[in-house]
Amino acid sequence: MDSTADIGACLAVMPDHELHARRTTIAGAPTIVPSLQAWLLTAIAWELSRRAGTERELLSPRATIGEAAVECSLVALAILHASFRNMTRVAHFLDAIAESLCTVSDGPAAVVH
Repeated sequence: MDSTADIGACLAVMPDHELHARRTTIAGAPTIVPSLQAWLLTAIAWELSRRAGTERELLSPRATIGEAAVECSLVALAILHASFRNMTRVAHFLDAIAESLCTVSDGPAAVVH
């Protein structure tokens, strides 16, 4: 499985209430890396839409965040991970994002439907 599909799989196992709680937390958090924050909110919205029957594409975090923000995003993800380490599903989601950011591909940007 590619890293974007792994992220989708992590989102798929989170119950609705957990997705809504993470969306609220992320939306209300101080903006350290705006492109990461926007991608996180997009990913959660993508999963909620998928559950409602709307199929859209989810671009990989690397394709959306951009090369210039990868390092800062990894630091921000590590900080978030420390905050959510006791919430296994959220921690796996953050790990999958970090893994995706650390994966460099020569091909087209990864997309999951």
